[in-house]
Amino acid sequence: SLFFLTNDPIKAKKEYINNIAKGKVTCPACKEKFNKNIKIKLGVSERIEVISTSPEPIHPNHRPPYINAVPLFDIIRSVKGIKSTNSKTVLNAYNKIINELGTEFEVLIEVPMEKIVKVDEGVASVIEAIRANKIEYTPGGGGTYGQIQLNI
Repeated sequence: SLFFLTNDPIKAKKEYINNIAKGKVTCPACKEKFNKNIKIKLGVSERIEVISTSPEPIHPNHRPPYINAVPLFDIIRSVKGIKSTNSKTVLNAYNKIINELGTEFEVLIEVPMEKIVKVDEGVASVIEAIRANKIEYTPGGGGTYGQIQLNI
């Protein structure tokens, strides 16, 4: 067990966790038992705390950038004003877009807007807004997706 004497325990804990994250803290028990300097690693909750309290986003260089994407079914459903994702109208529109433009990922991320507009102008306007981070999305809950707010 480690003990700290401090007037500011919250600050001391953060400093200790940051030192662990930087690989500066070794395990005293391992040193005693195995005579090795084994670095302590953060647990999940500590890692979350480090990430959430970091002033700058932490993205390793090897990790590709995050992509904001909404399922194509949800986009079509919102554009058409249909509540059910399983409706024939949504399924037919989805199949038409995929058959003419490529995979869902390609349509949402890579296909030029001019091509999407030719297939479905309404869907194209939402995809364009998503790509530009200009779309509002009300979070869902309980196993359901949120809702796209169409203010375009």
